[in-house]
Amino acid sequence: MWFGFARPWFLIAFLLAPILWLGLQYTLTDFTRKQKLLMLVVRASIVALLILALAQIRWVGSSDRITHIFLIDVSGSISAKNLNRAHSIVNAAWKEKGNDELRIITFASEPRLVDLPPSSRSVPELIPAIGENARVTDLQAALRLAYSLSPENSIRRITIISDGNETRGQALLEARRAGSGPDSHTRIYAISQEVEPGKEVAIGSLKLPSHTKVNETFTAVAELFSTQPTVAQLTLLRDGETVGTQVAQLQAGKNRVEFKTQVDKAGSALYEIKCNAVDDTVAENNHAIAATIAEGKPRVLYLEGRSESARYLVDALRREQIEVDLRNRASVPHTLQELEGYDLVILSDIPASALSQAQMLALESYVDDTGGSVILAGGSESFGIGGYNDTPVEKLSPVSFEPEKKEIPSLALVLVIDKSGSMAGRKMELTKDAAVAAVNVISERDLVGVLEFDHTWEWASPLKPPHNKQEIRNLISGIQASGGTNIYSALEEAFNVLTKTKARTKHIILLTDGRSQAGDYKALLEKISREFITVSTVAVGAGADRELLDNISSWGRGRSYFTEEADDLPQIFVQEAKRSSKPTSLIEEGTRLKVSKTAEVISGIDFNQAPRLLGYNETRPKPTSEVLLISQRGDPILARWRYGLGKVVAFTSDTKNHWAVEWIGWSGYKKFWTQLVRDTMCHSRADGLNVSVSSLNQQGRIVVDAANKQGDFLTNINLTATVIDPLQQQRSIHIEQVSPGRYEAEFRMQVEGGYRVMINRMENGAATPVTADALATSYSDEYAHLSANRVLLERLCRMTGGRLNPTVDEILKHDGEQAIVVRDLWPTLLSIALGLFLLDIFLRRVRLFEESAVAD
Repeated sequence: MWFGFARPWFLIAFLLAPILWLGLQYTLTDFTRKQKLLMLVVRASIVALLILALAQIRWVGSSDRITHIFLIDVSGSISAKNLNRAHSIVNAAWKEKGNDELRIITFASEPRLVDLPPSSRSVPELIPAIGENARVTDLQAALRLAYSLSPENSIRRITIISDGNETRGQALLEARRAGSGPDSHTRIYAISQEVEPGKEVAIGSLKLPSHTKVNETFTAVAELFSTQPTVAQLTLLRDGETVGTQVAQLQAGKNRVEFKTQVDKAGSALYEIKCNAVDDTVAENNHAIAATIAEGKPRVLYLEGRSESARYLVDALRREQIEVDLRNRASVPHTLQELEGYDLVILSDIPASALSQAQMLALESYVDDTGGSVILAGGSESFGIGGYNDTPVEKLSPVSFEPEKKEIPSLALVLVIDKSGSMAGRKMELTKDAAVAAVNVISERDLVGVLEFDHTWEWASPLKPPHNKQEIRNLISGIQASGGTNIYSALEEAFNVLTKTKARTKHIILLTDGRSQAGDYKALLEKISREFITVSTVAVGAGADRELLDNISSWGRGRSYFTEEADDLPQIFVQEAKRSSKPTSLIEEGTRLKVSKTAEVISGIDFNQAPRLLGYNETRPKPTSEVLLISQRGDPILARWRYGLGKVVAFTSDTKNHWAVEWIGWSGYKKFWTQLVRDTMCHSRADGLNVSVSSLNQQGRIVVDAANKQGDFLTNINLTATVIDPLQQQRSIHIEQVSPGRYEAEFRMQVEGGYRVMINRMENGAATPVTADALATSYSDEYAHLSANRVLLERLCRMTGGRLNPTVDEILKHDGEQAIVVRDLWPTLLSIALGLFLLDIFLRRVRLFEESAVAD
């Protein structure tokens, strides 16, 4: 035991101590000599204590107390038998630890400190990790937590009980960072949990070419490992469909099984190999996933609302060797992955009500993130009249769907809303949101009212112009669900009010989720219809009387809607409100086209000789769009722009025998459309960039080598990558230059499945697609190891003076090692100095001694 100083140079201040004695000798106070000496002692003590505190005096000793920290692997690769073995070891250590401290940390993807009260007689049961947590072993994070829990003034012994197969992090690096070595007081022991695969077959990988051609045969190679000779049935799937099966006789050790296969359509293809072996133990490693990209003829997805009239455009494109996949409104793709196989998408005459929000967002992402191309074609259910205002489709369009000057006839709209008890909760709240959304799209020149009903009716908001929409929204928000259902009386009240109202268009939207009291609905609807009032119905849920509501909409010359999900109500109400307002955005008059701006896409076509178009959708060009063709009234007919990585074109007339009935017989029809389609398709541009994409241990890696034709390195290129994971979530990654002509980036592949990687080159603020690639990650590496990693465990032990596979007694043994114990004394000295300071104040204020009387 000894005393030391962290800042010994402050001890020089003791040389100034005589100043205290001199000061007291010449003080003007008249205290007695005894009191002056006492004051000198107190002040000297204060100064001495302050100097020692500034020098940070420490007491240095030693201790043989040990803090034991057990790190127990509970990841998916640890069997129940090995977990029970770990529990027995740590339980024995707990009972024999004596006065030493013992803590337990379990770990998989994250470490967790086990609650272990000192009074416990035994260690609680060890709980294995589940779900995503079980798929990763992060020993480095467990070591980091162990270091933070250990007291500095004790011997630290860490015992790892694991198979040593870390799948994330670097345990060796963490041991070095902690300063573990022969002179430190940290020692790592390891107990190896041997993997006992027994009869095990594991698929190591599925290998495919990164790119192929459509209908070109290639070889898919499955690499397997078996612990013994056995028979296994292998199934190869492409995009979820079986394309090959084999029964293979596997040998002990590595095996290789080949499949001949091909991709029948352009785009990315996701392959999966599955294995069903006799007496297999671990199911998680019985499959593997890989991806490839197939290139083929230009492929167009033609989404046509009136498919019976689609043949004119389909024939024109197919004659030019462009592959066309024609679909109707019921077959619109739902995911980005479905759209990626097409070079271009044509959306024609399909209303917004036929598409979900997810479908529209997928279309936007197809253009914005993957460099896809879209042509928006006109029709009576396209653009604004189709209900696309304020949707992702309008967002990506080069034209706004709200015309420059728009005449809206006077409309009287009544929303008749069921507020019976069955509508309570989320359904009622979404219904109110839907009513508010409908009010928001109504012009202030129109009239709107909200009639609520249960067994009776009440006007939540009377029929009036929506000058103060906030007031109407507040009235709607006050609707509360209660009571029964009587549709008849509510419809009758709406009819009575509308008959007294002057408006060119009168419309009722009825919403209910139940069955109504009886009434002569047909007679009522005949009266409503005679007053030129239309009625549309919205049925919510299976409990609604759909037959009655369908009849009401039919008798009322309106539309009938049914939805199982209340989340669809706002969109339905908005579409119906817009339809009923009957905007005059349809220009149904013959017009010839004028070239507004010359461009290669329309070169060689004489529009002076072109026949008329008999109609189009009135739109307004967006500020940065490029308008190539206009009508005689000056409205845009053909406009285009870049949106994100892709291109979007708006052709505001139609493609078929309605507005374009004269065009389809014109010789320039085929040339116009084939030139437009080919020009709009996005084409990748490599420009001397060699791209390689690979994956290892759930980590994706992008490498780009850049050189020009002369072989000179291309430096300071701005490259980015868009990565789309199996859940269709996207992230943008900057590809860093690591050396002249070499660019690299990495990304995590946490979700099992196929990944799509688009490489883009940024030039002048715009992104140009370079290339696209596909890769995949299969099961976690947690299930890939068939033996323990004793090498890692031995290195951890060796670099810290520990040993592999010690007994419990060897772990707990006190072998004379001492830990240096350092205690700072300066906080205590400062407290004493404060007390003496208060005493000094007292001595300066109070006379303690009197002088003895002196005789004359």
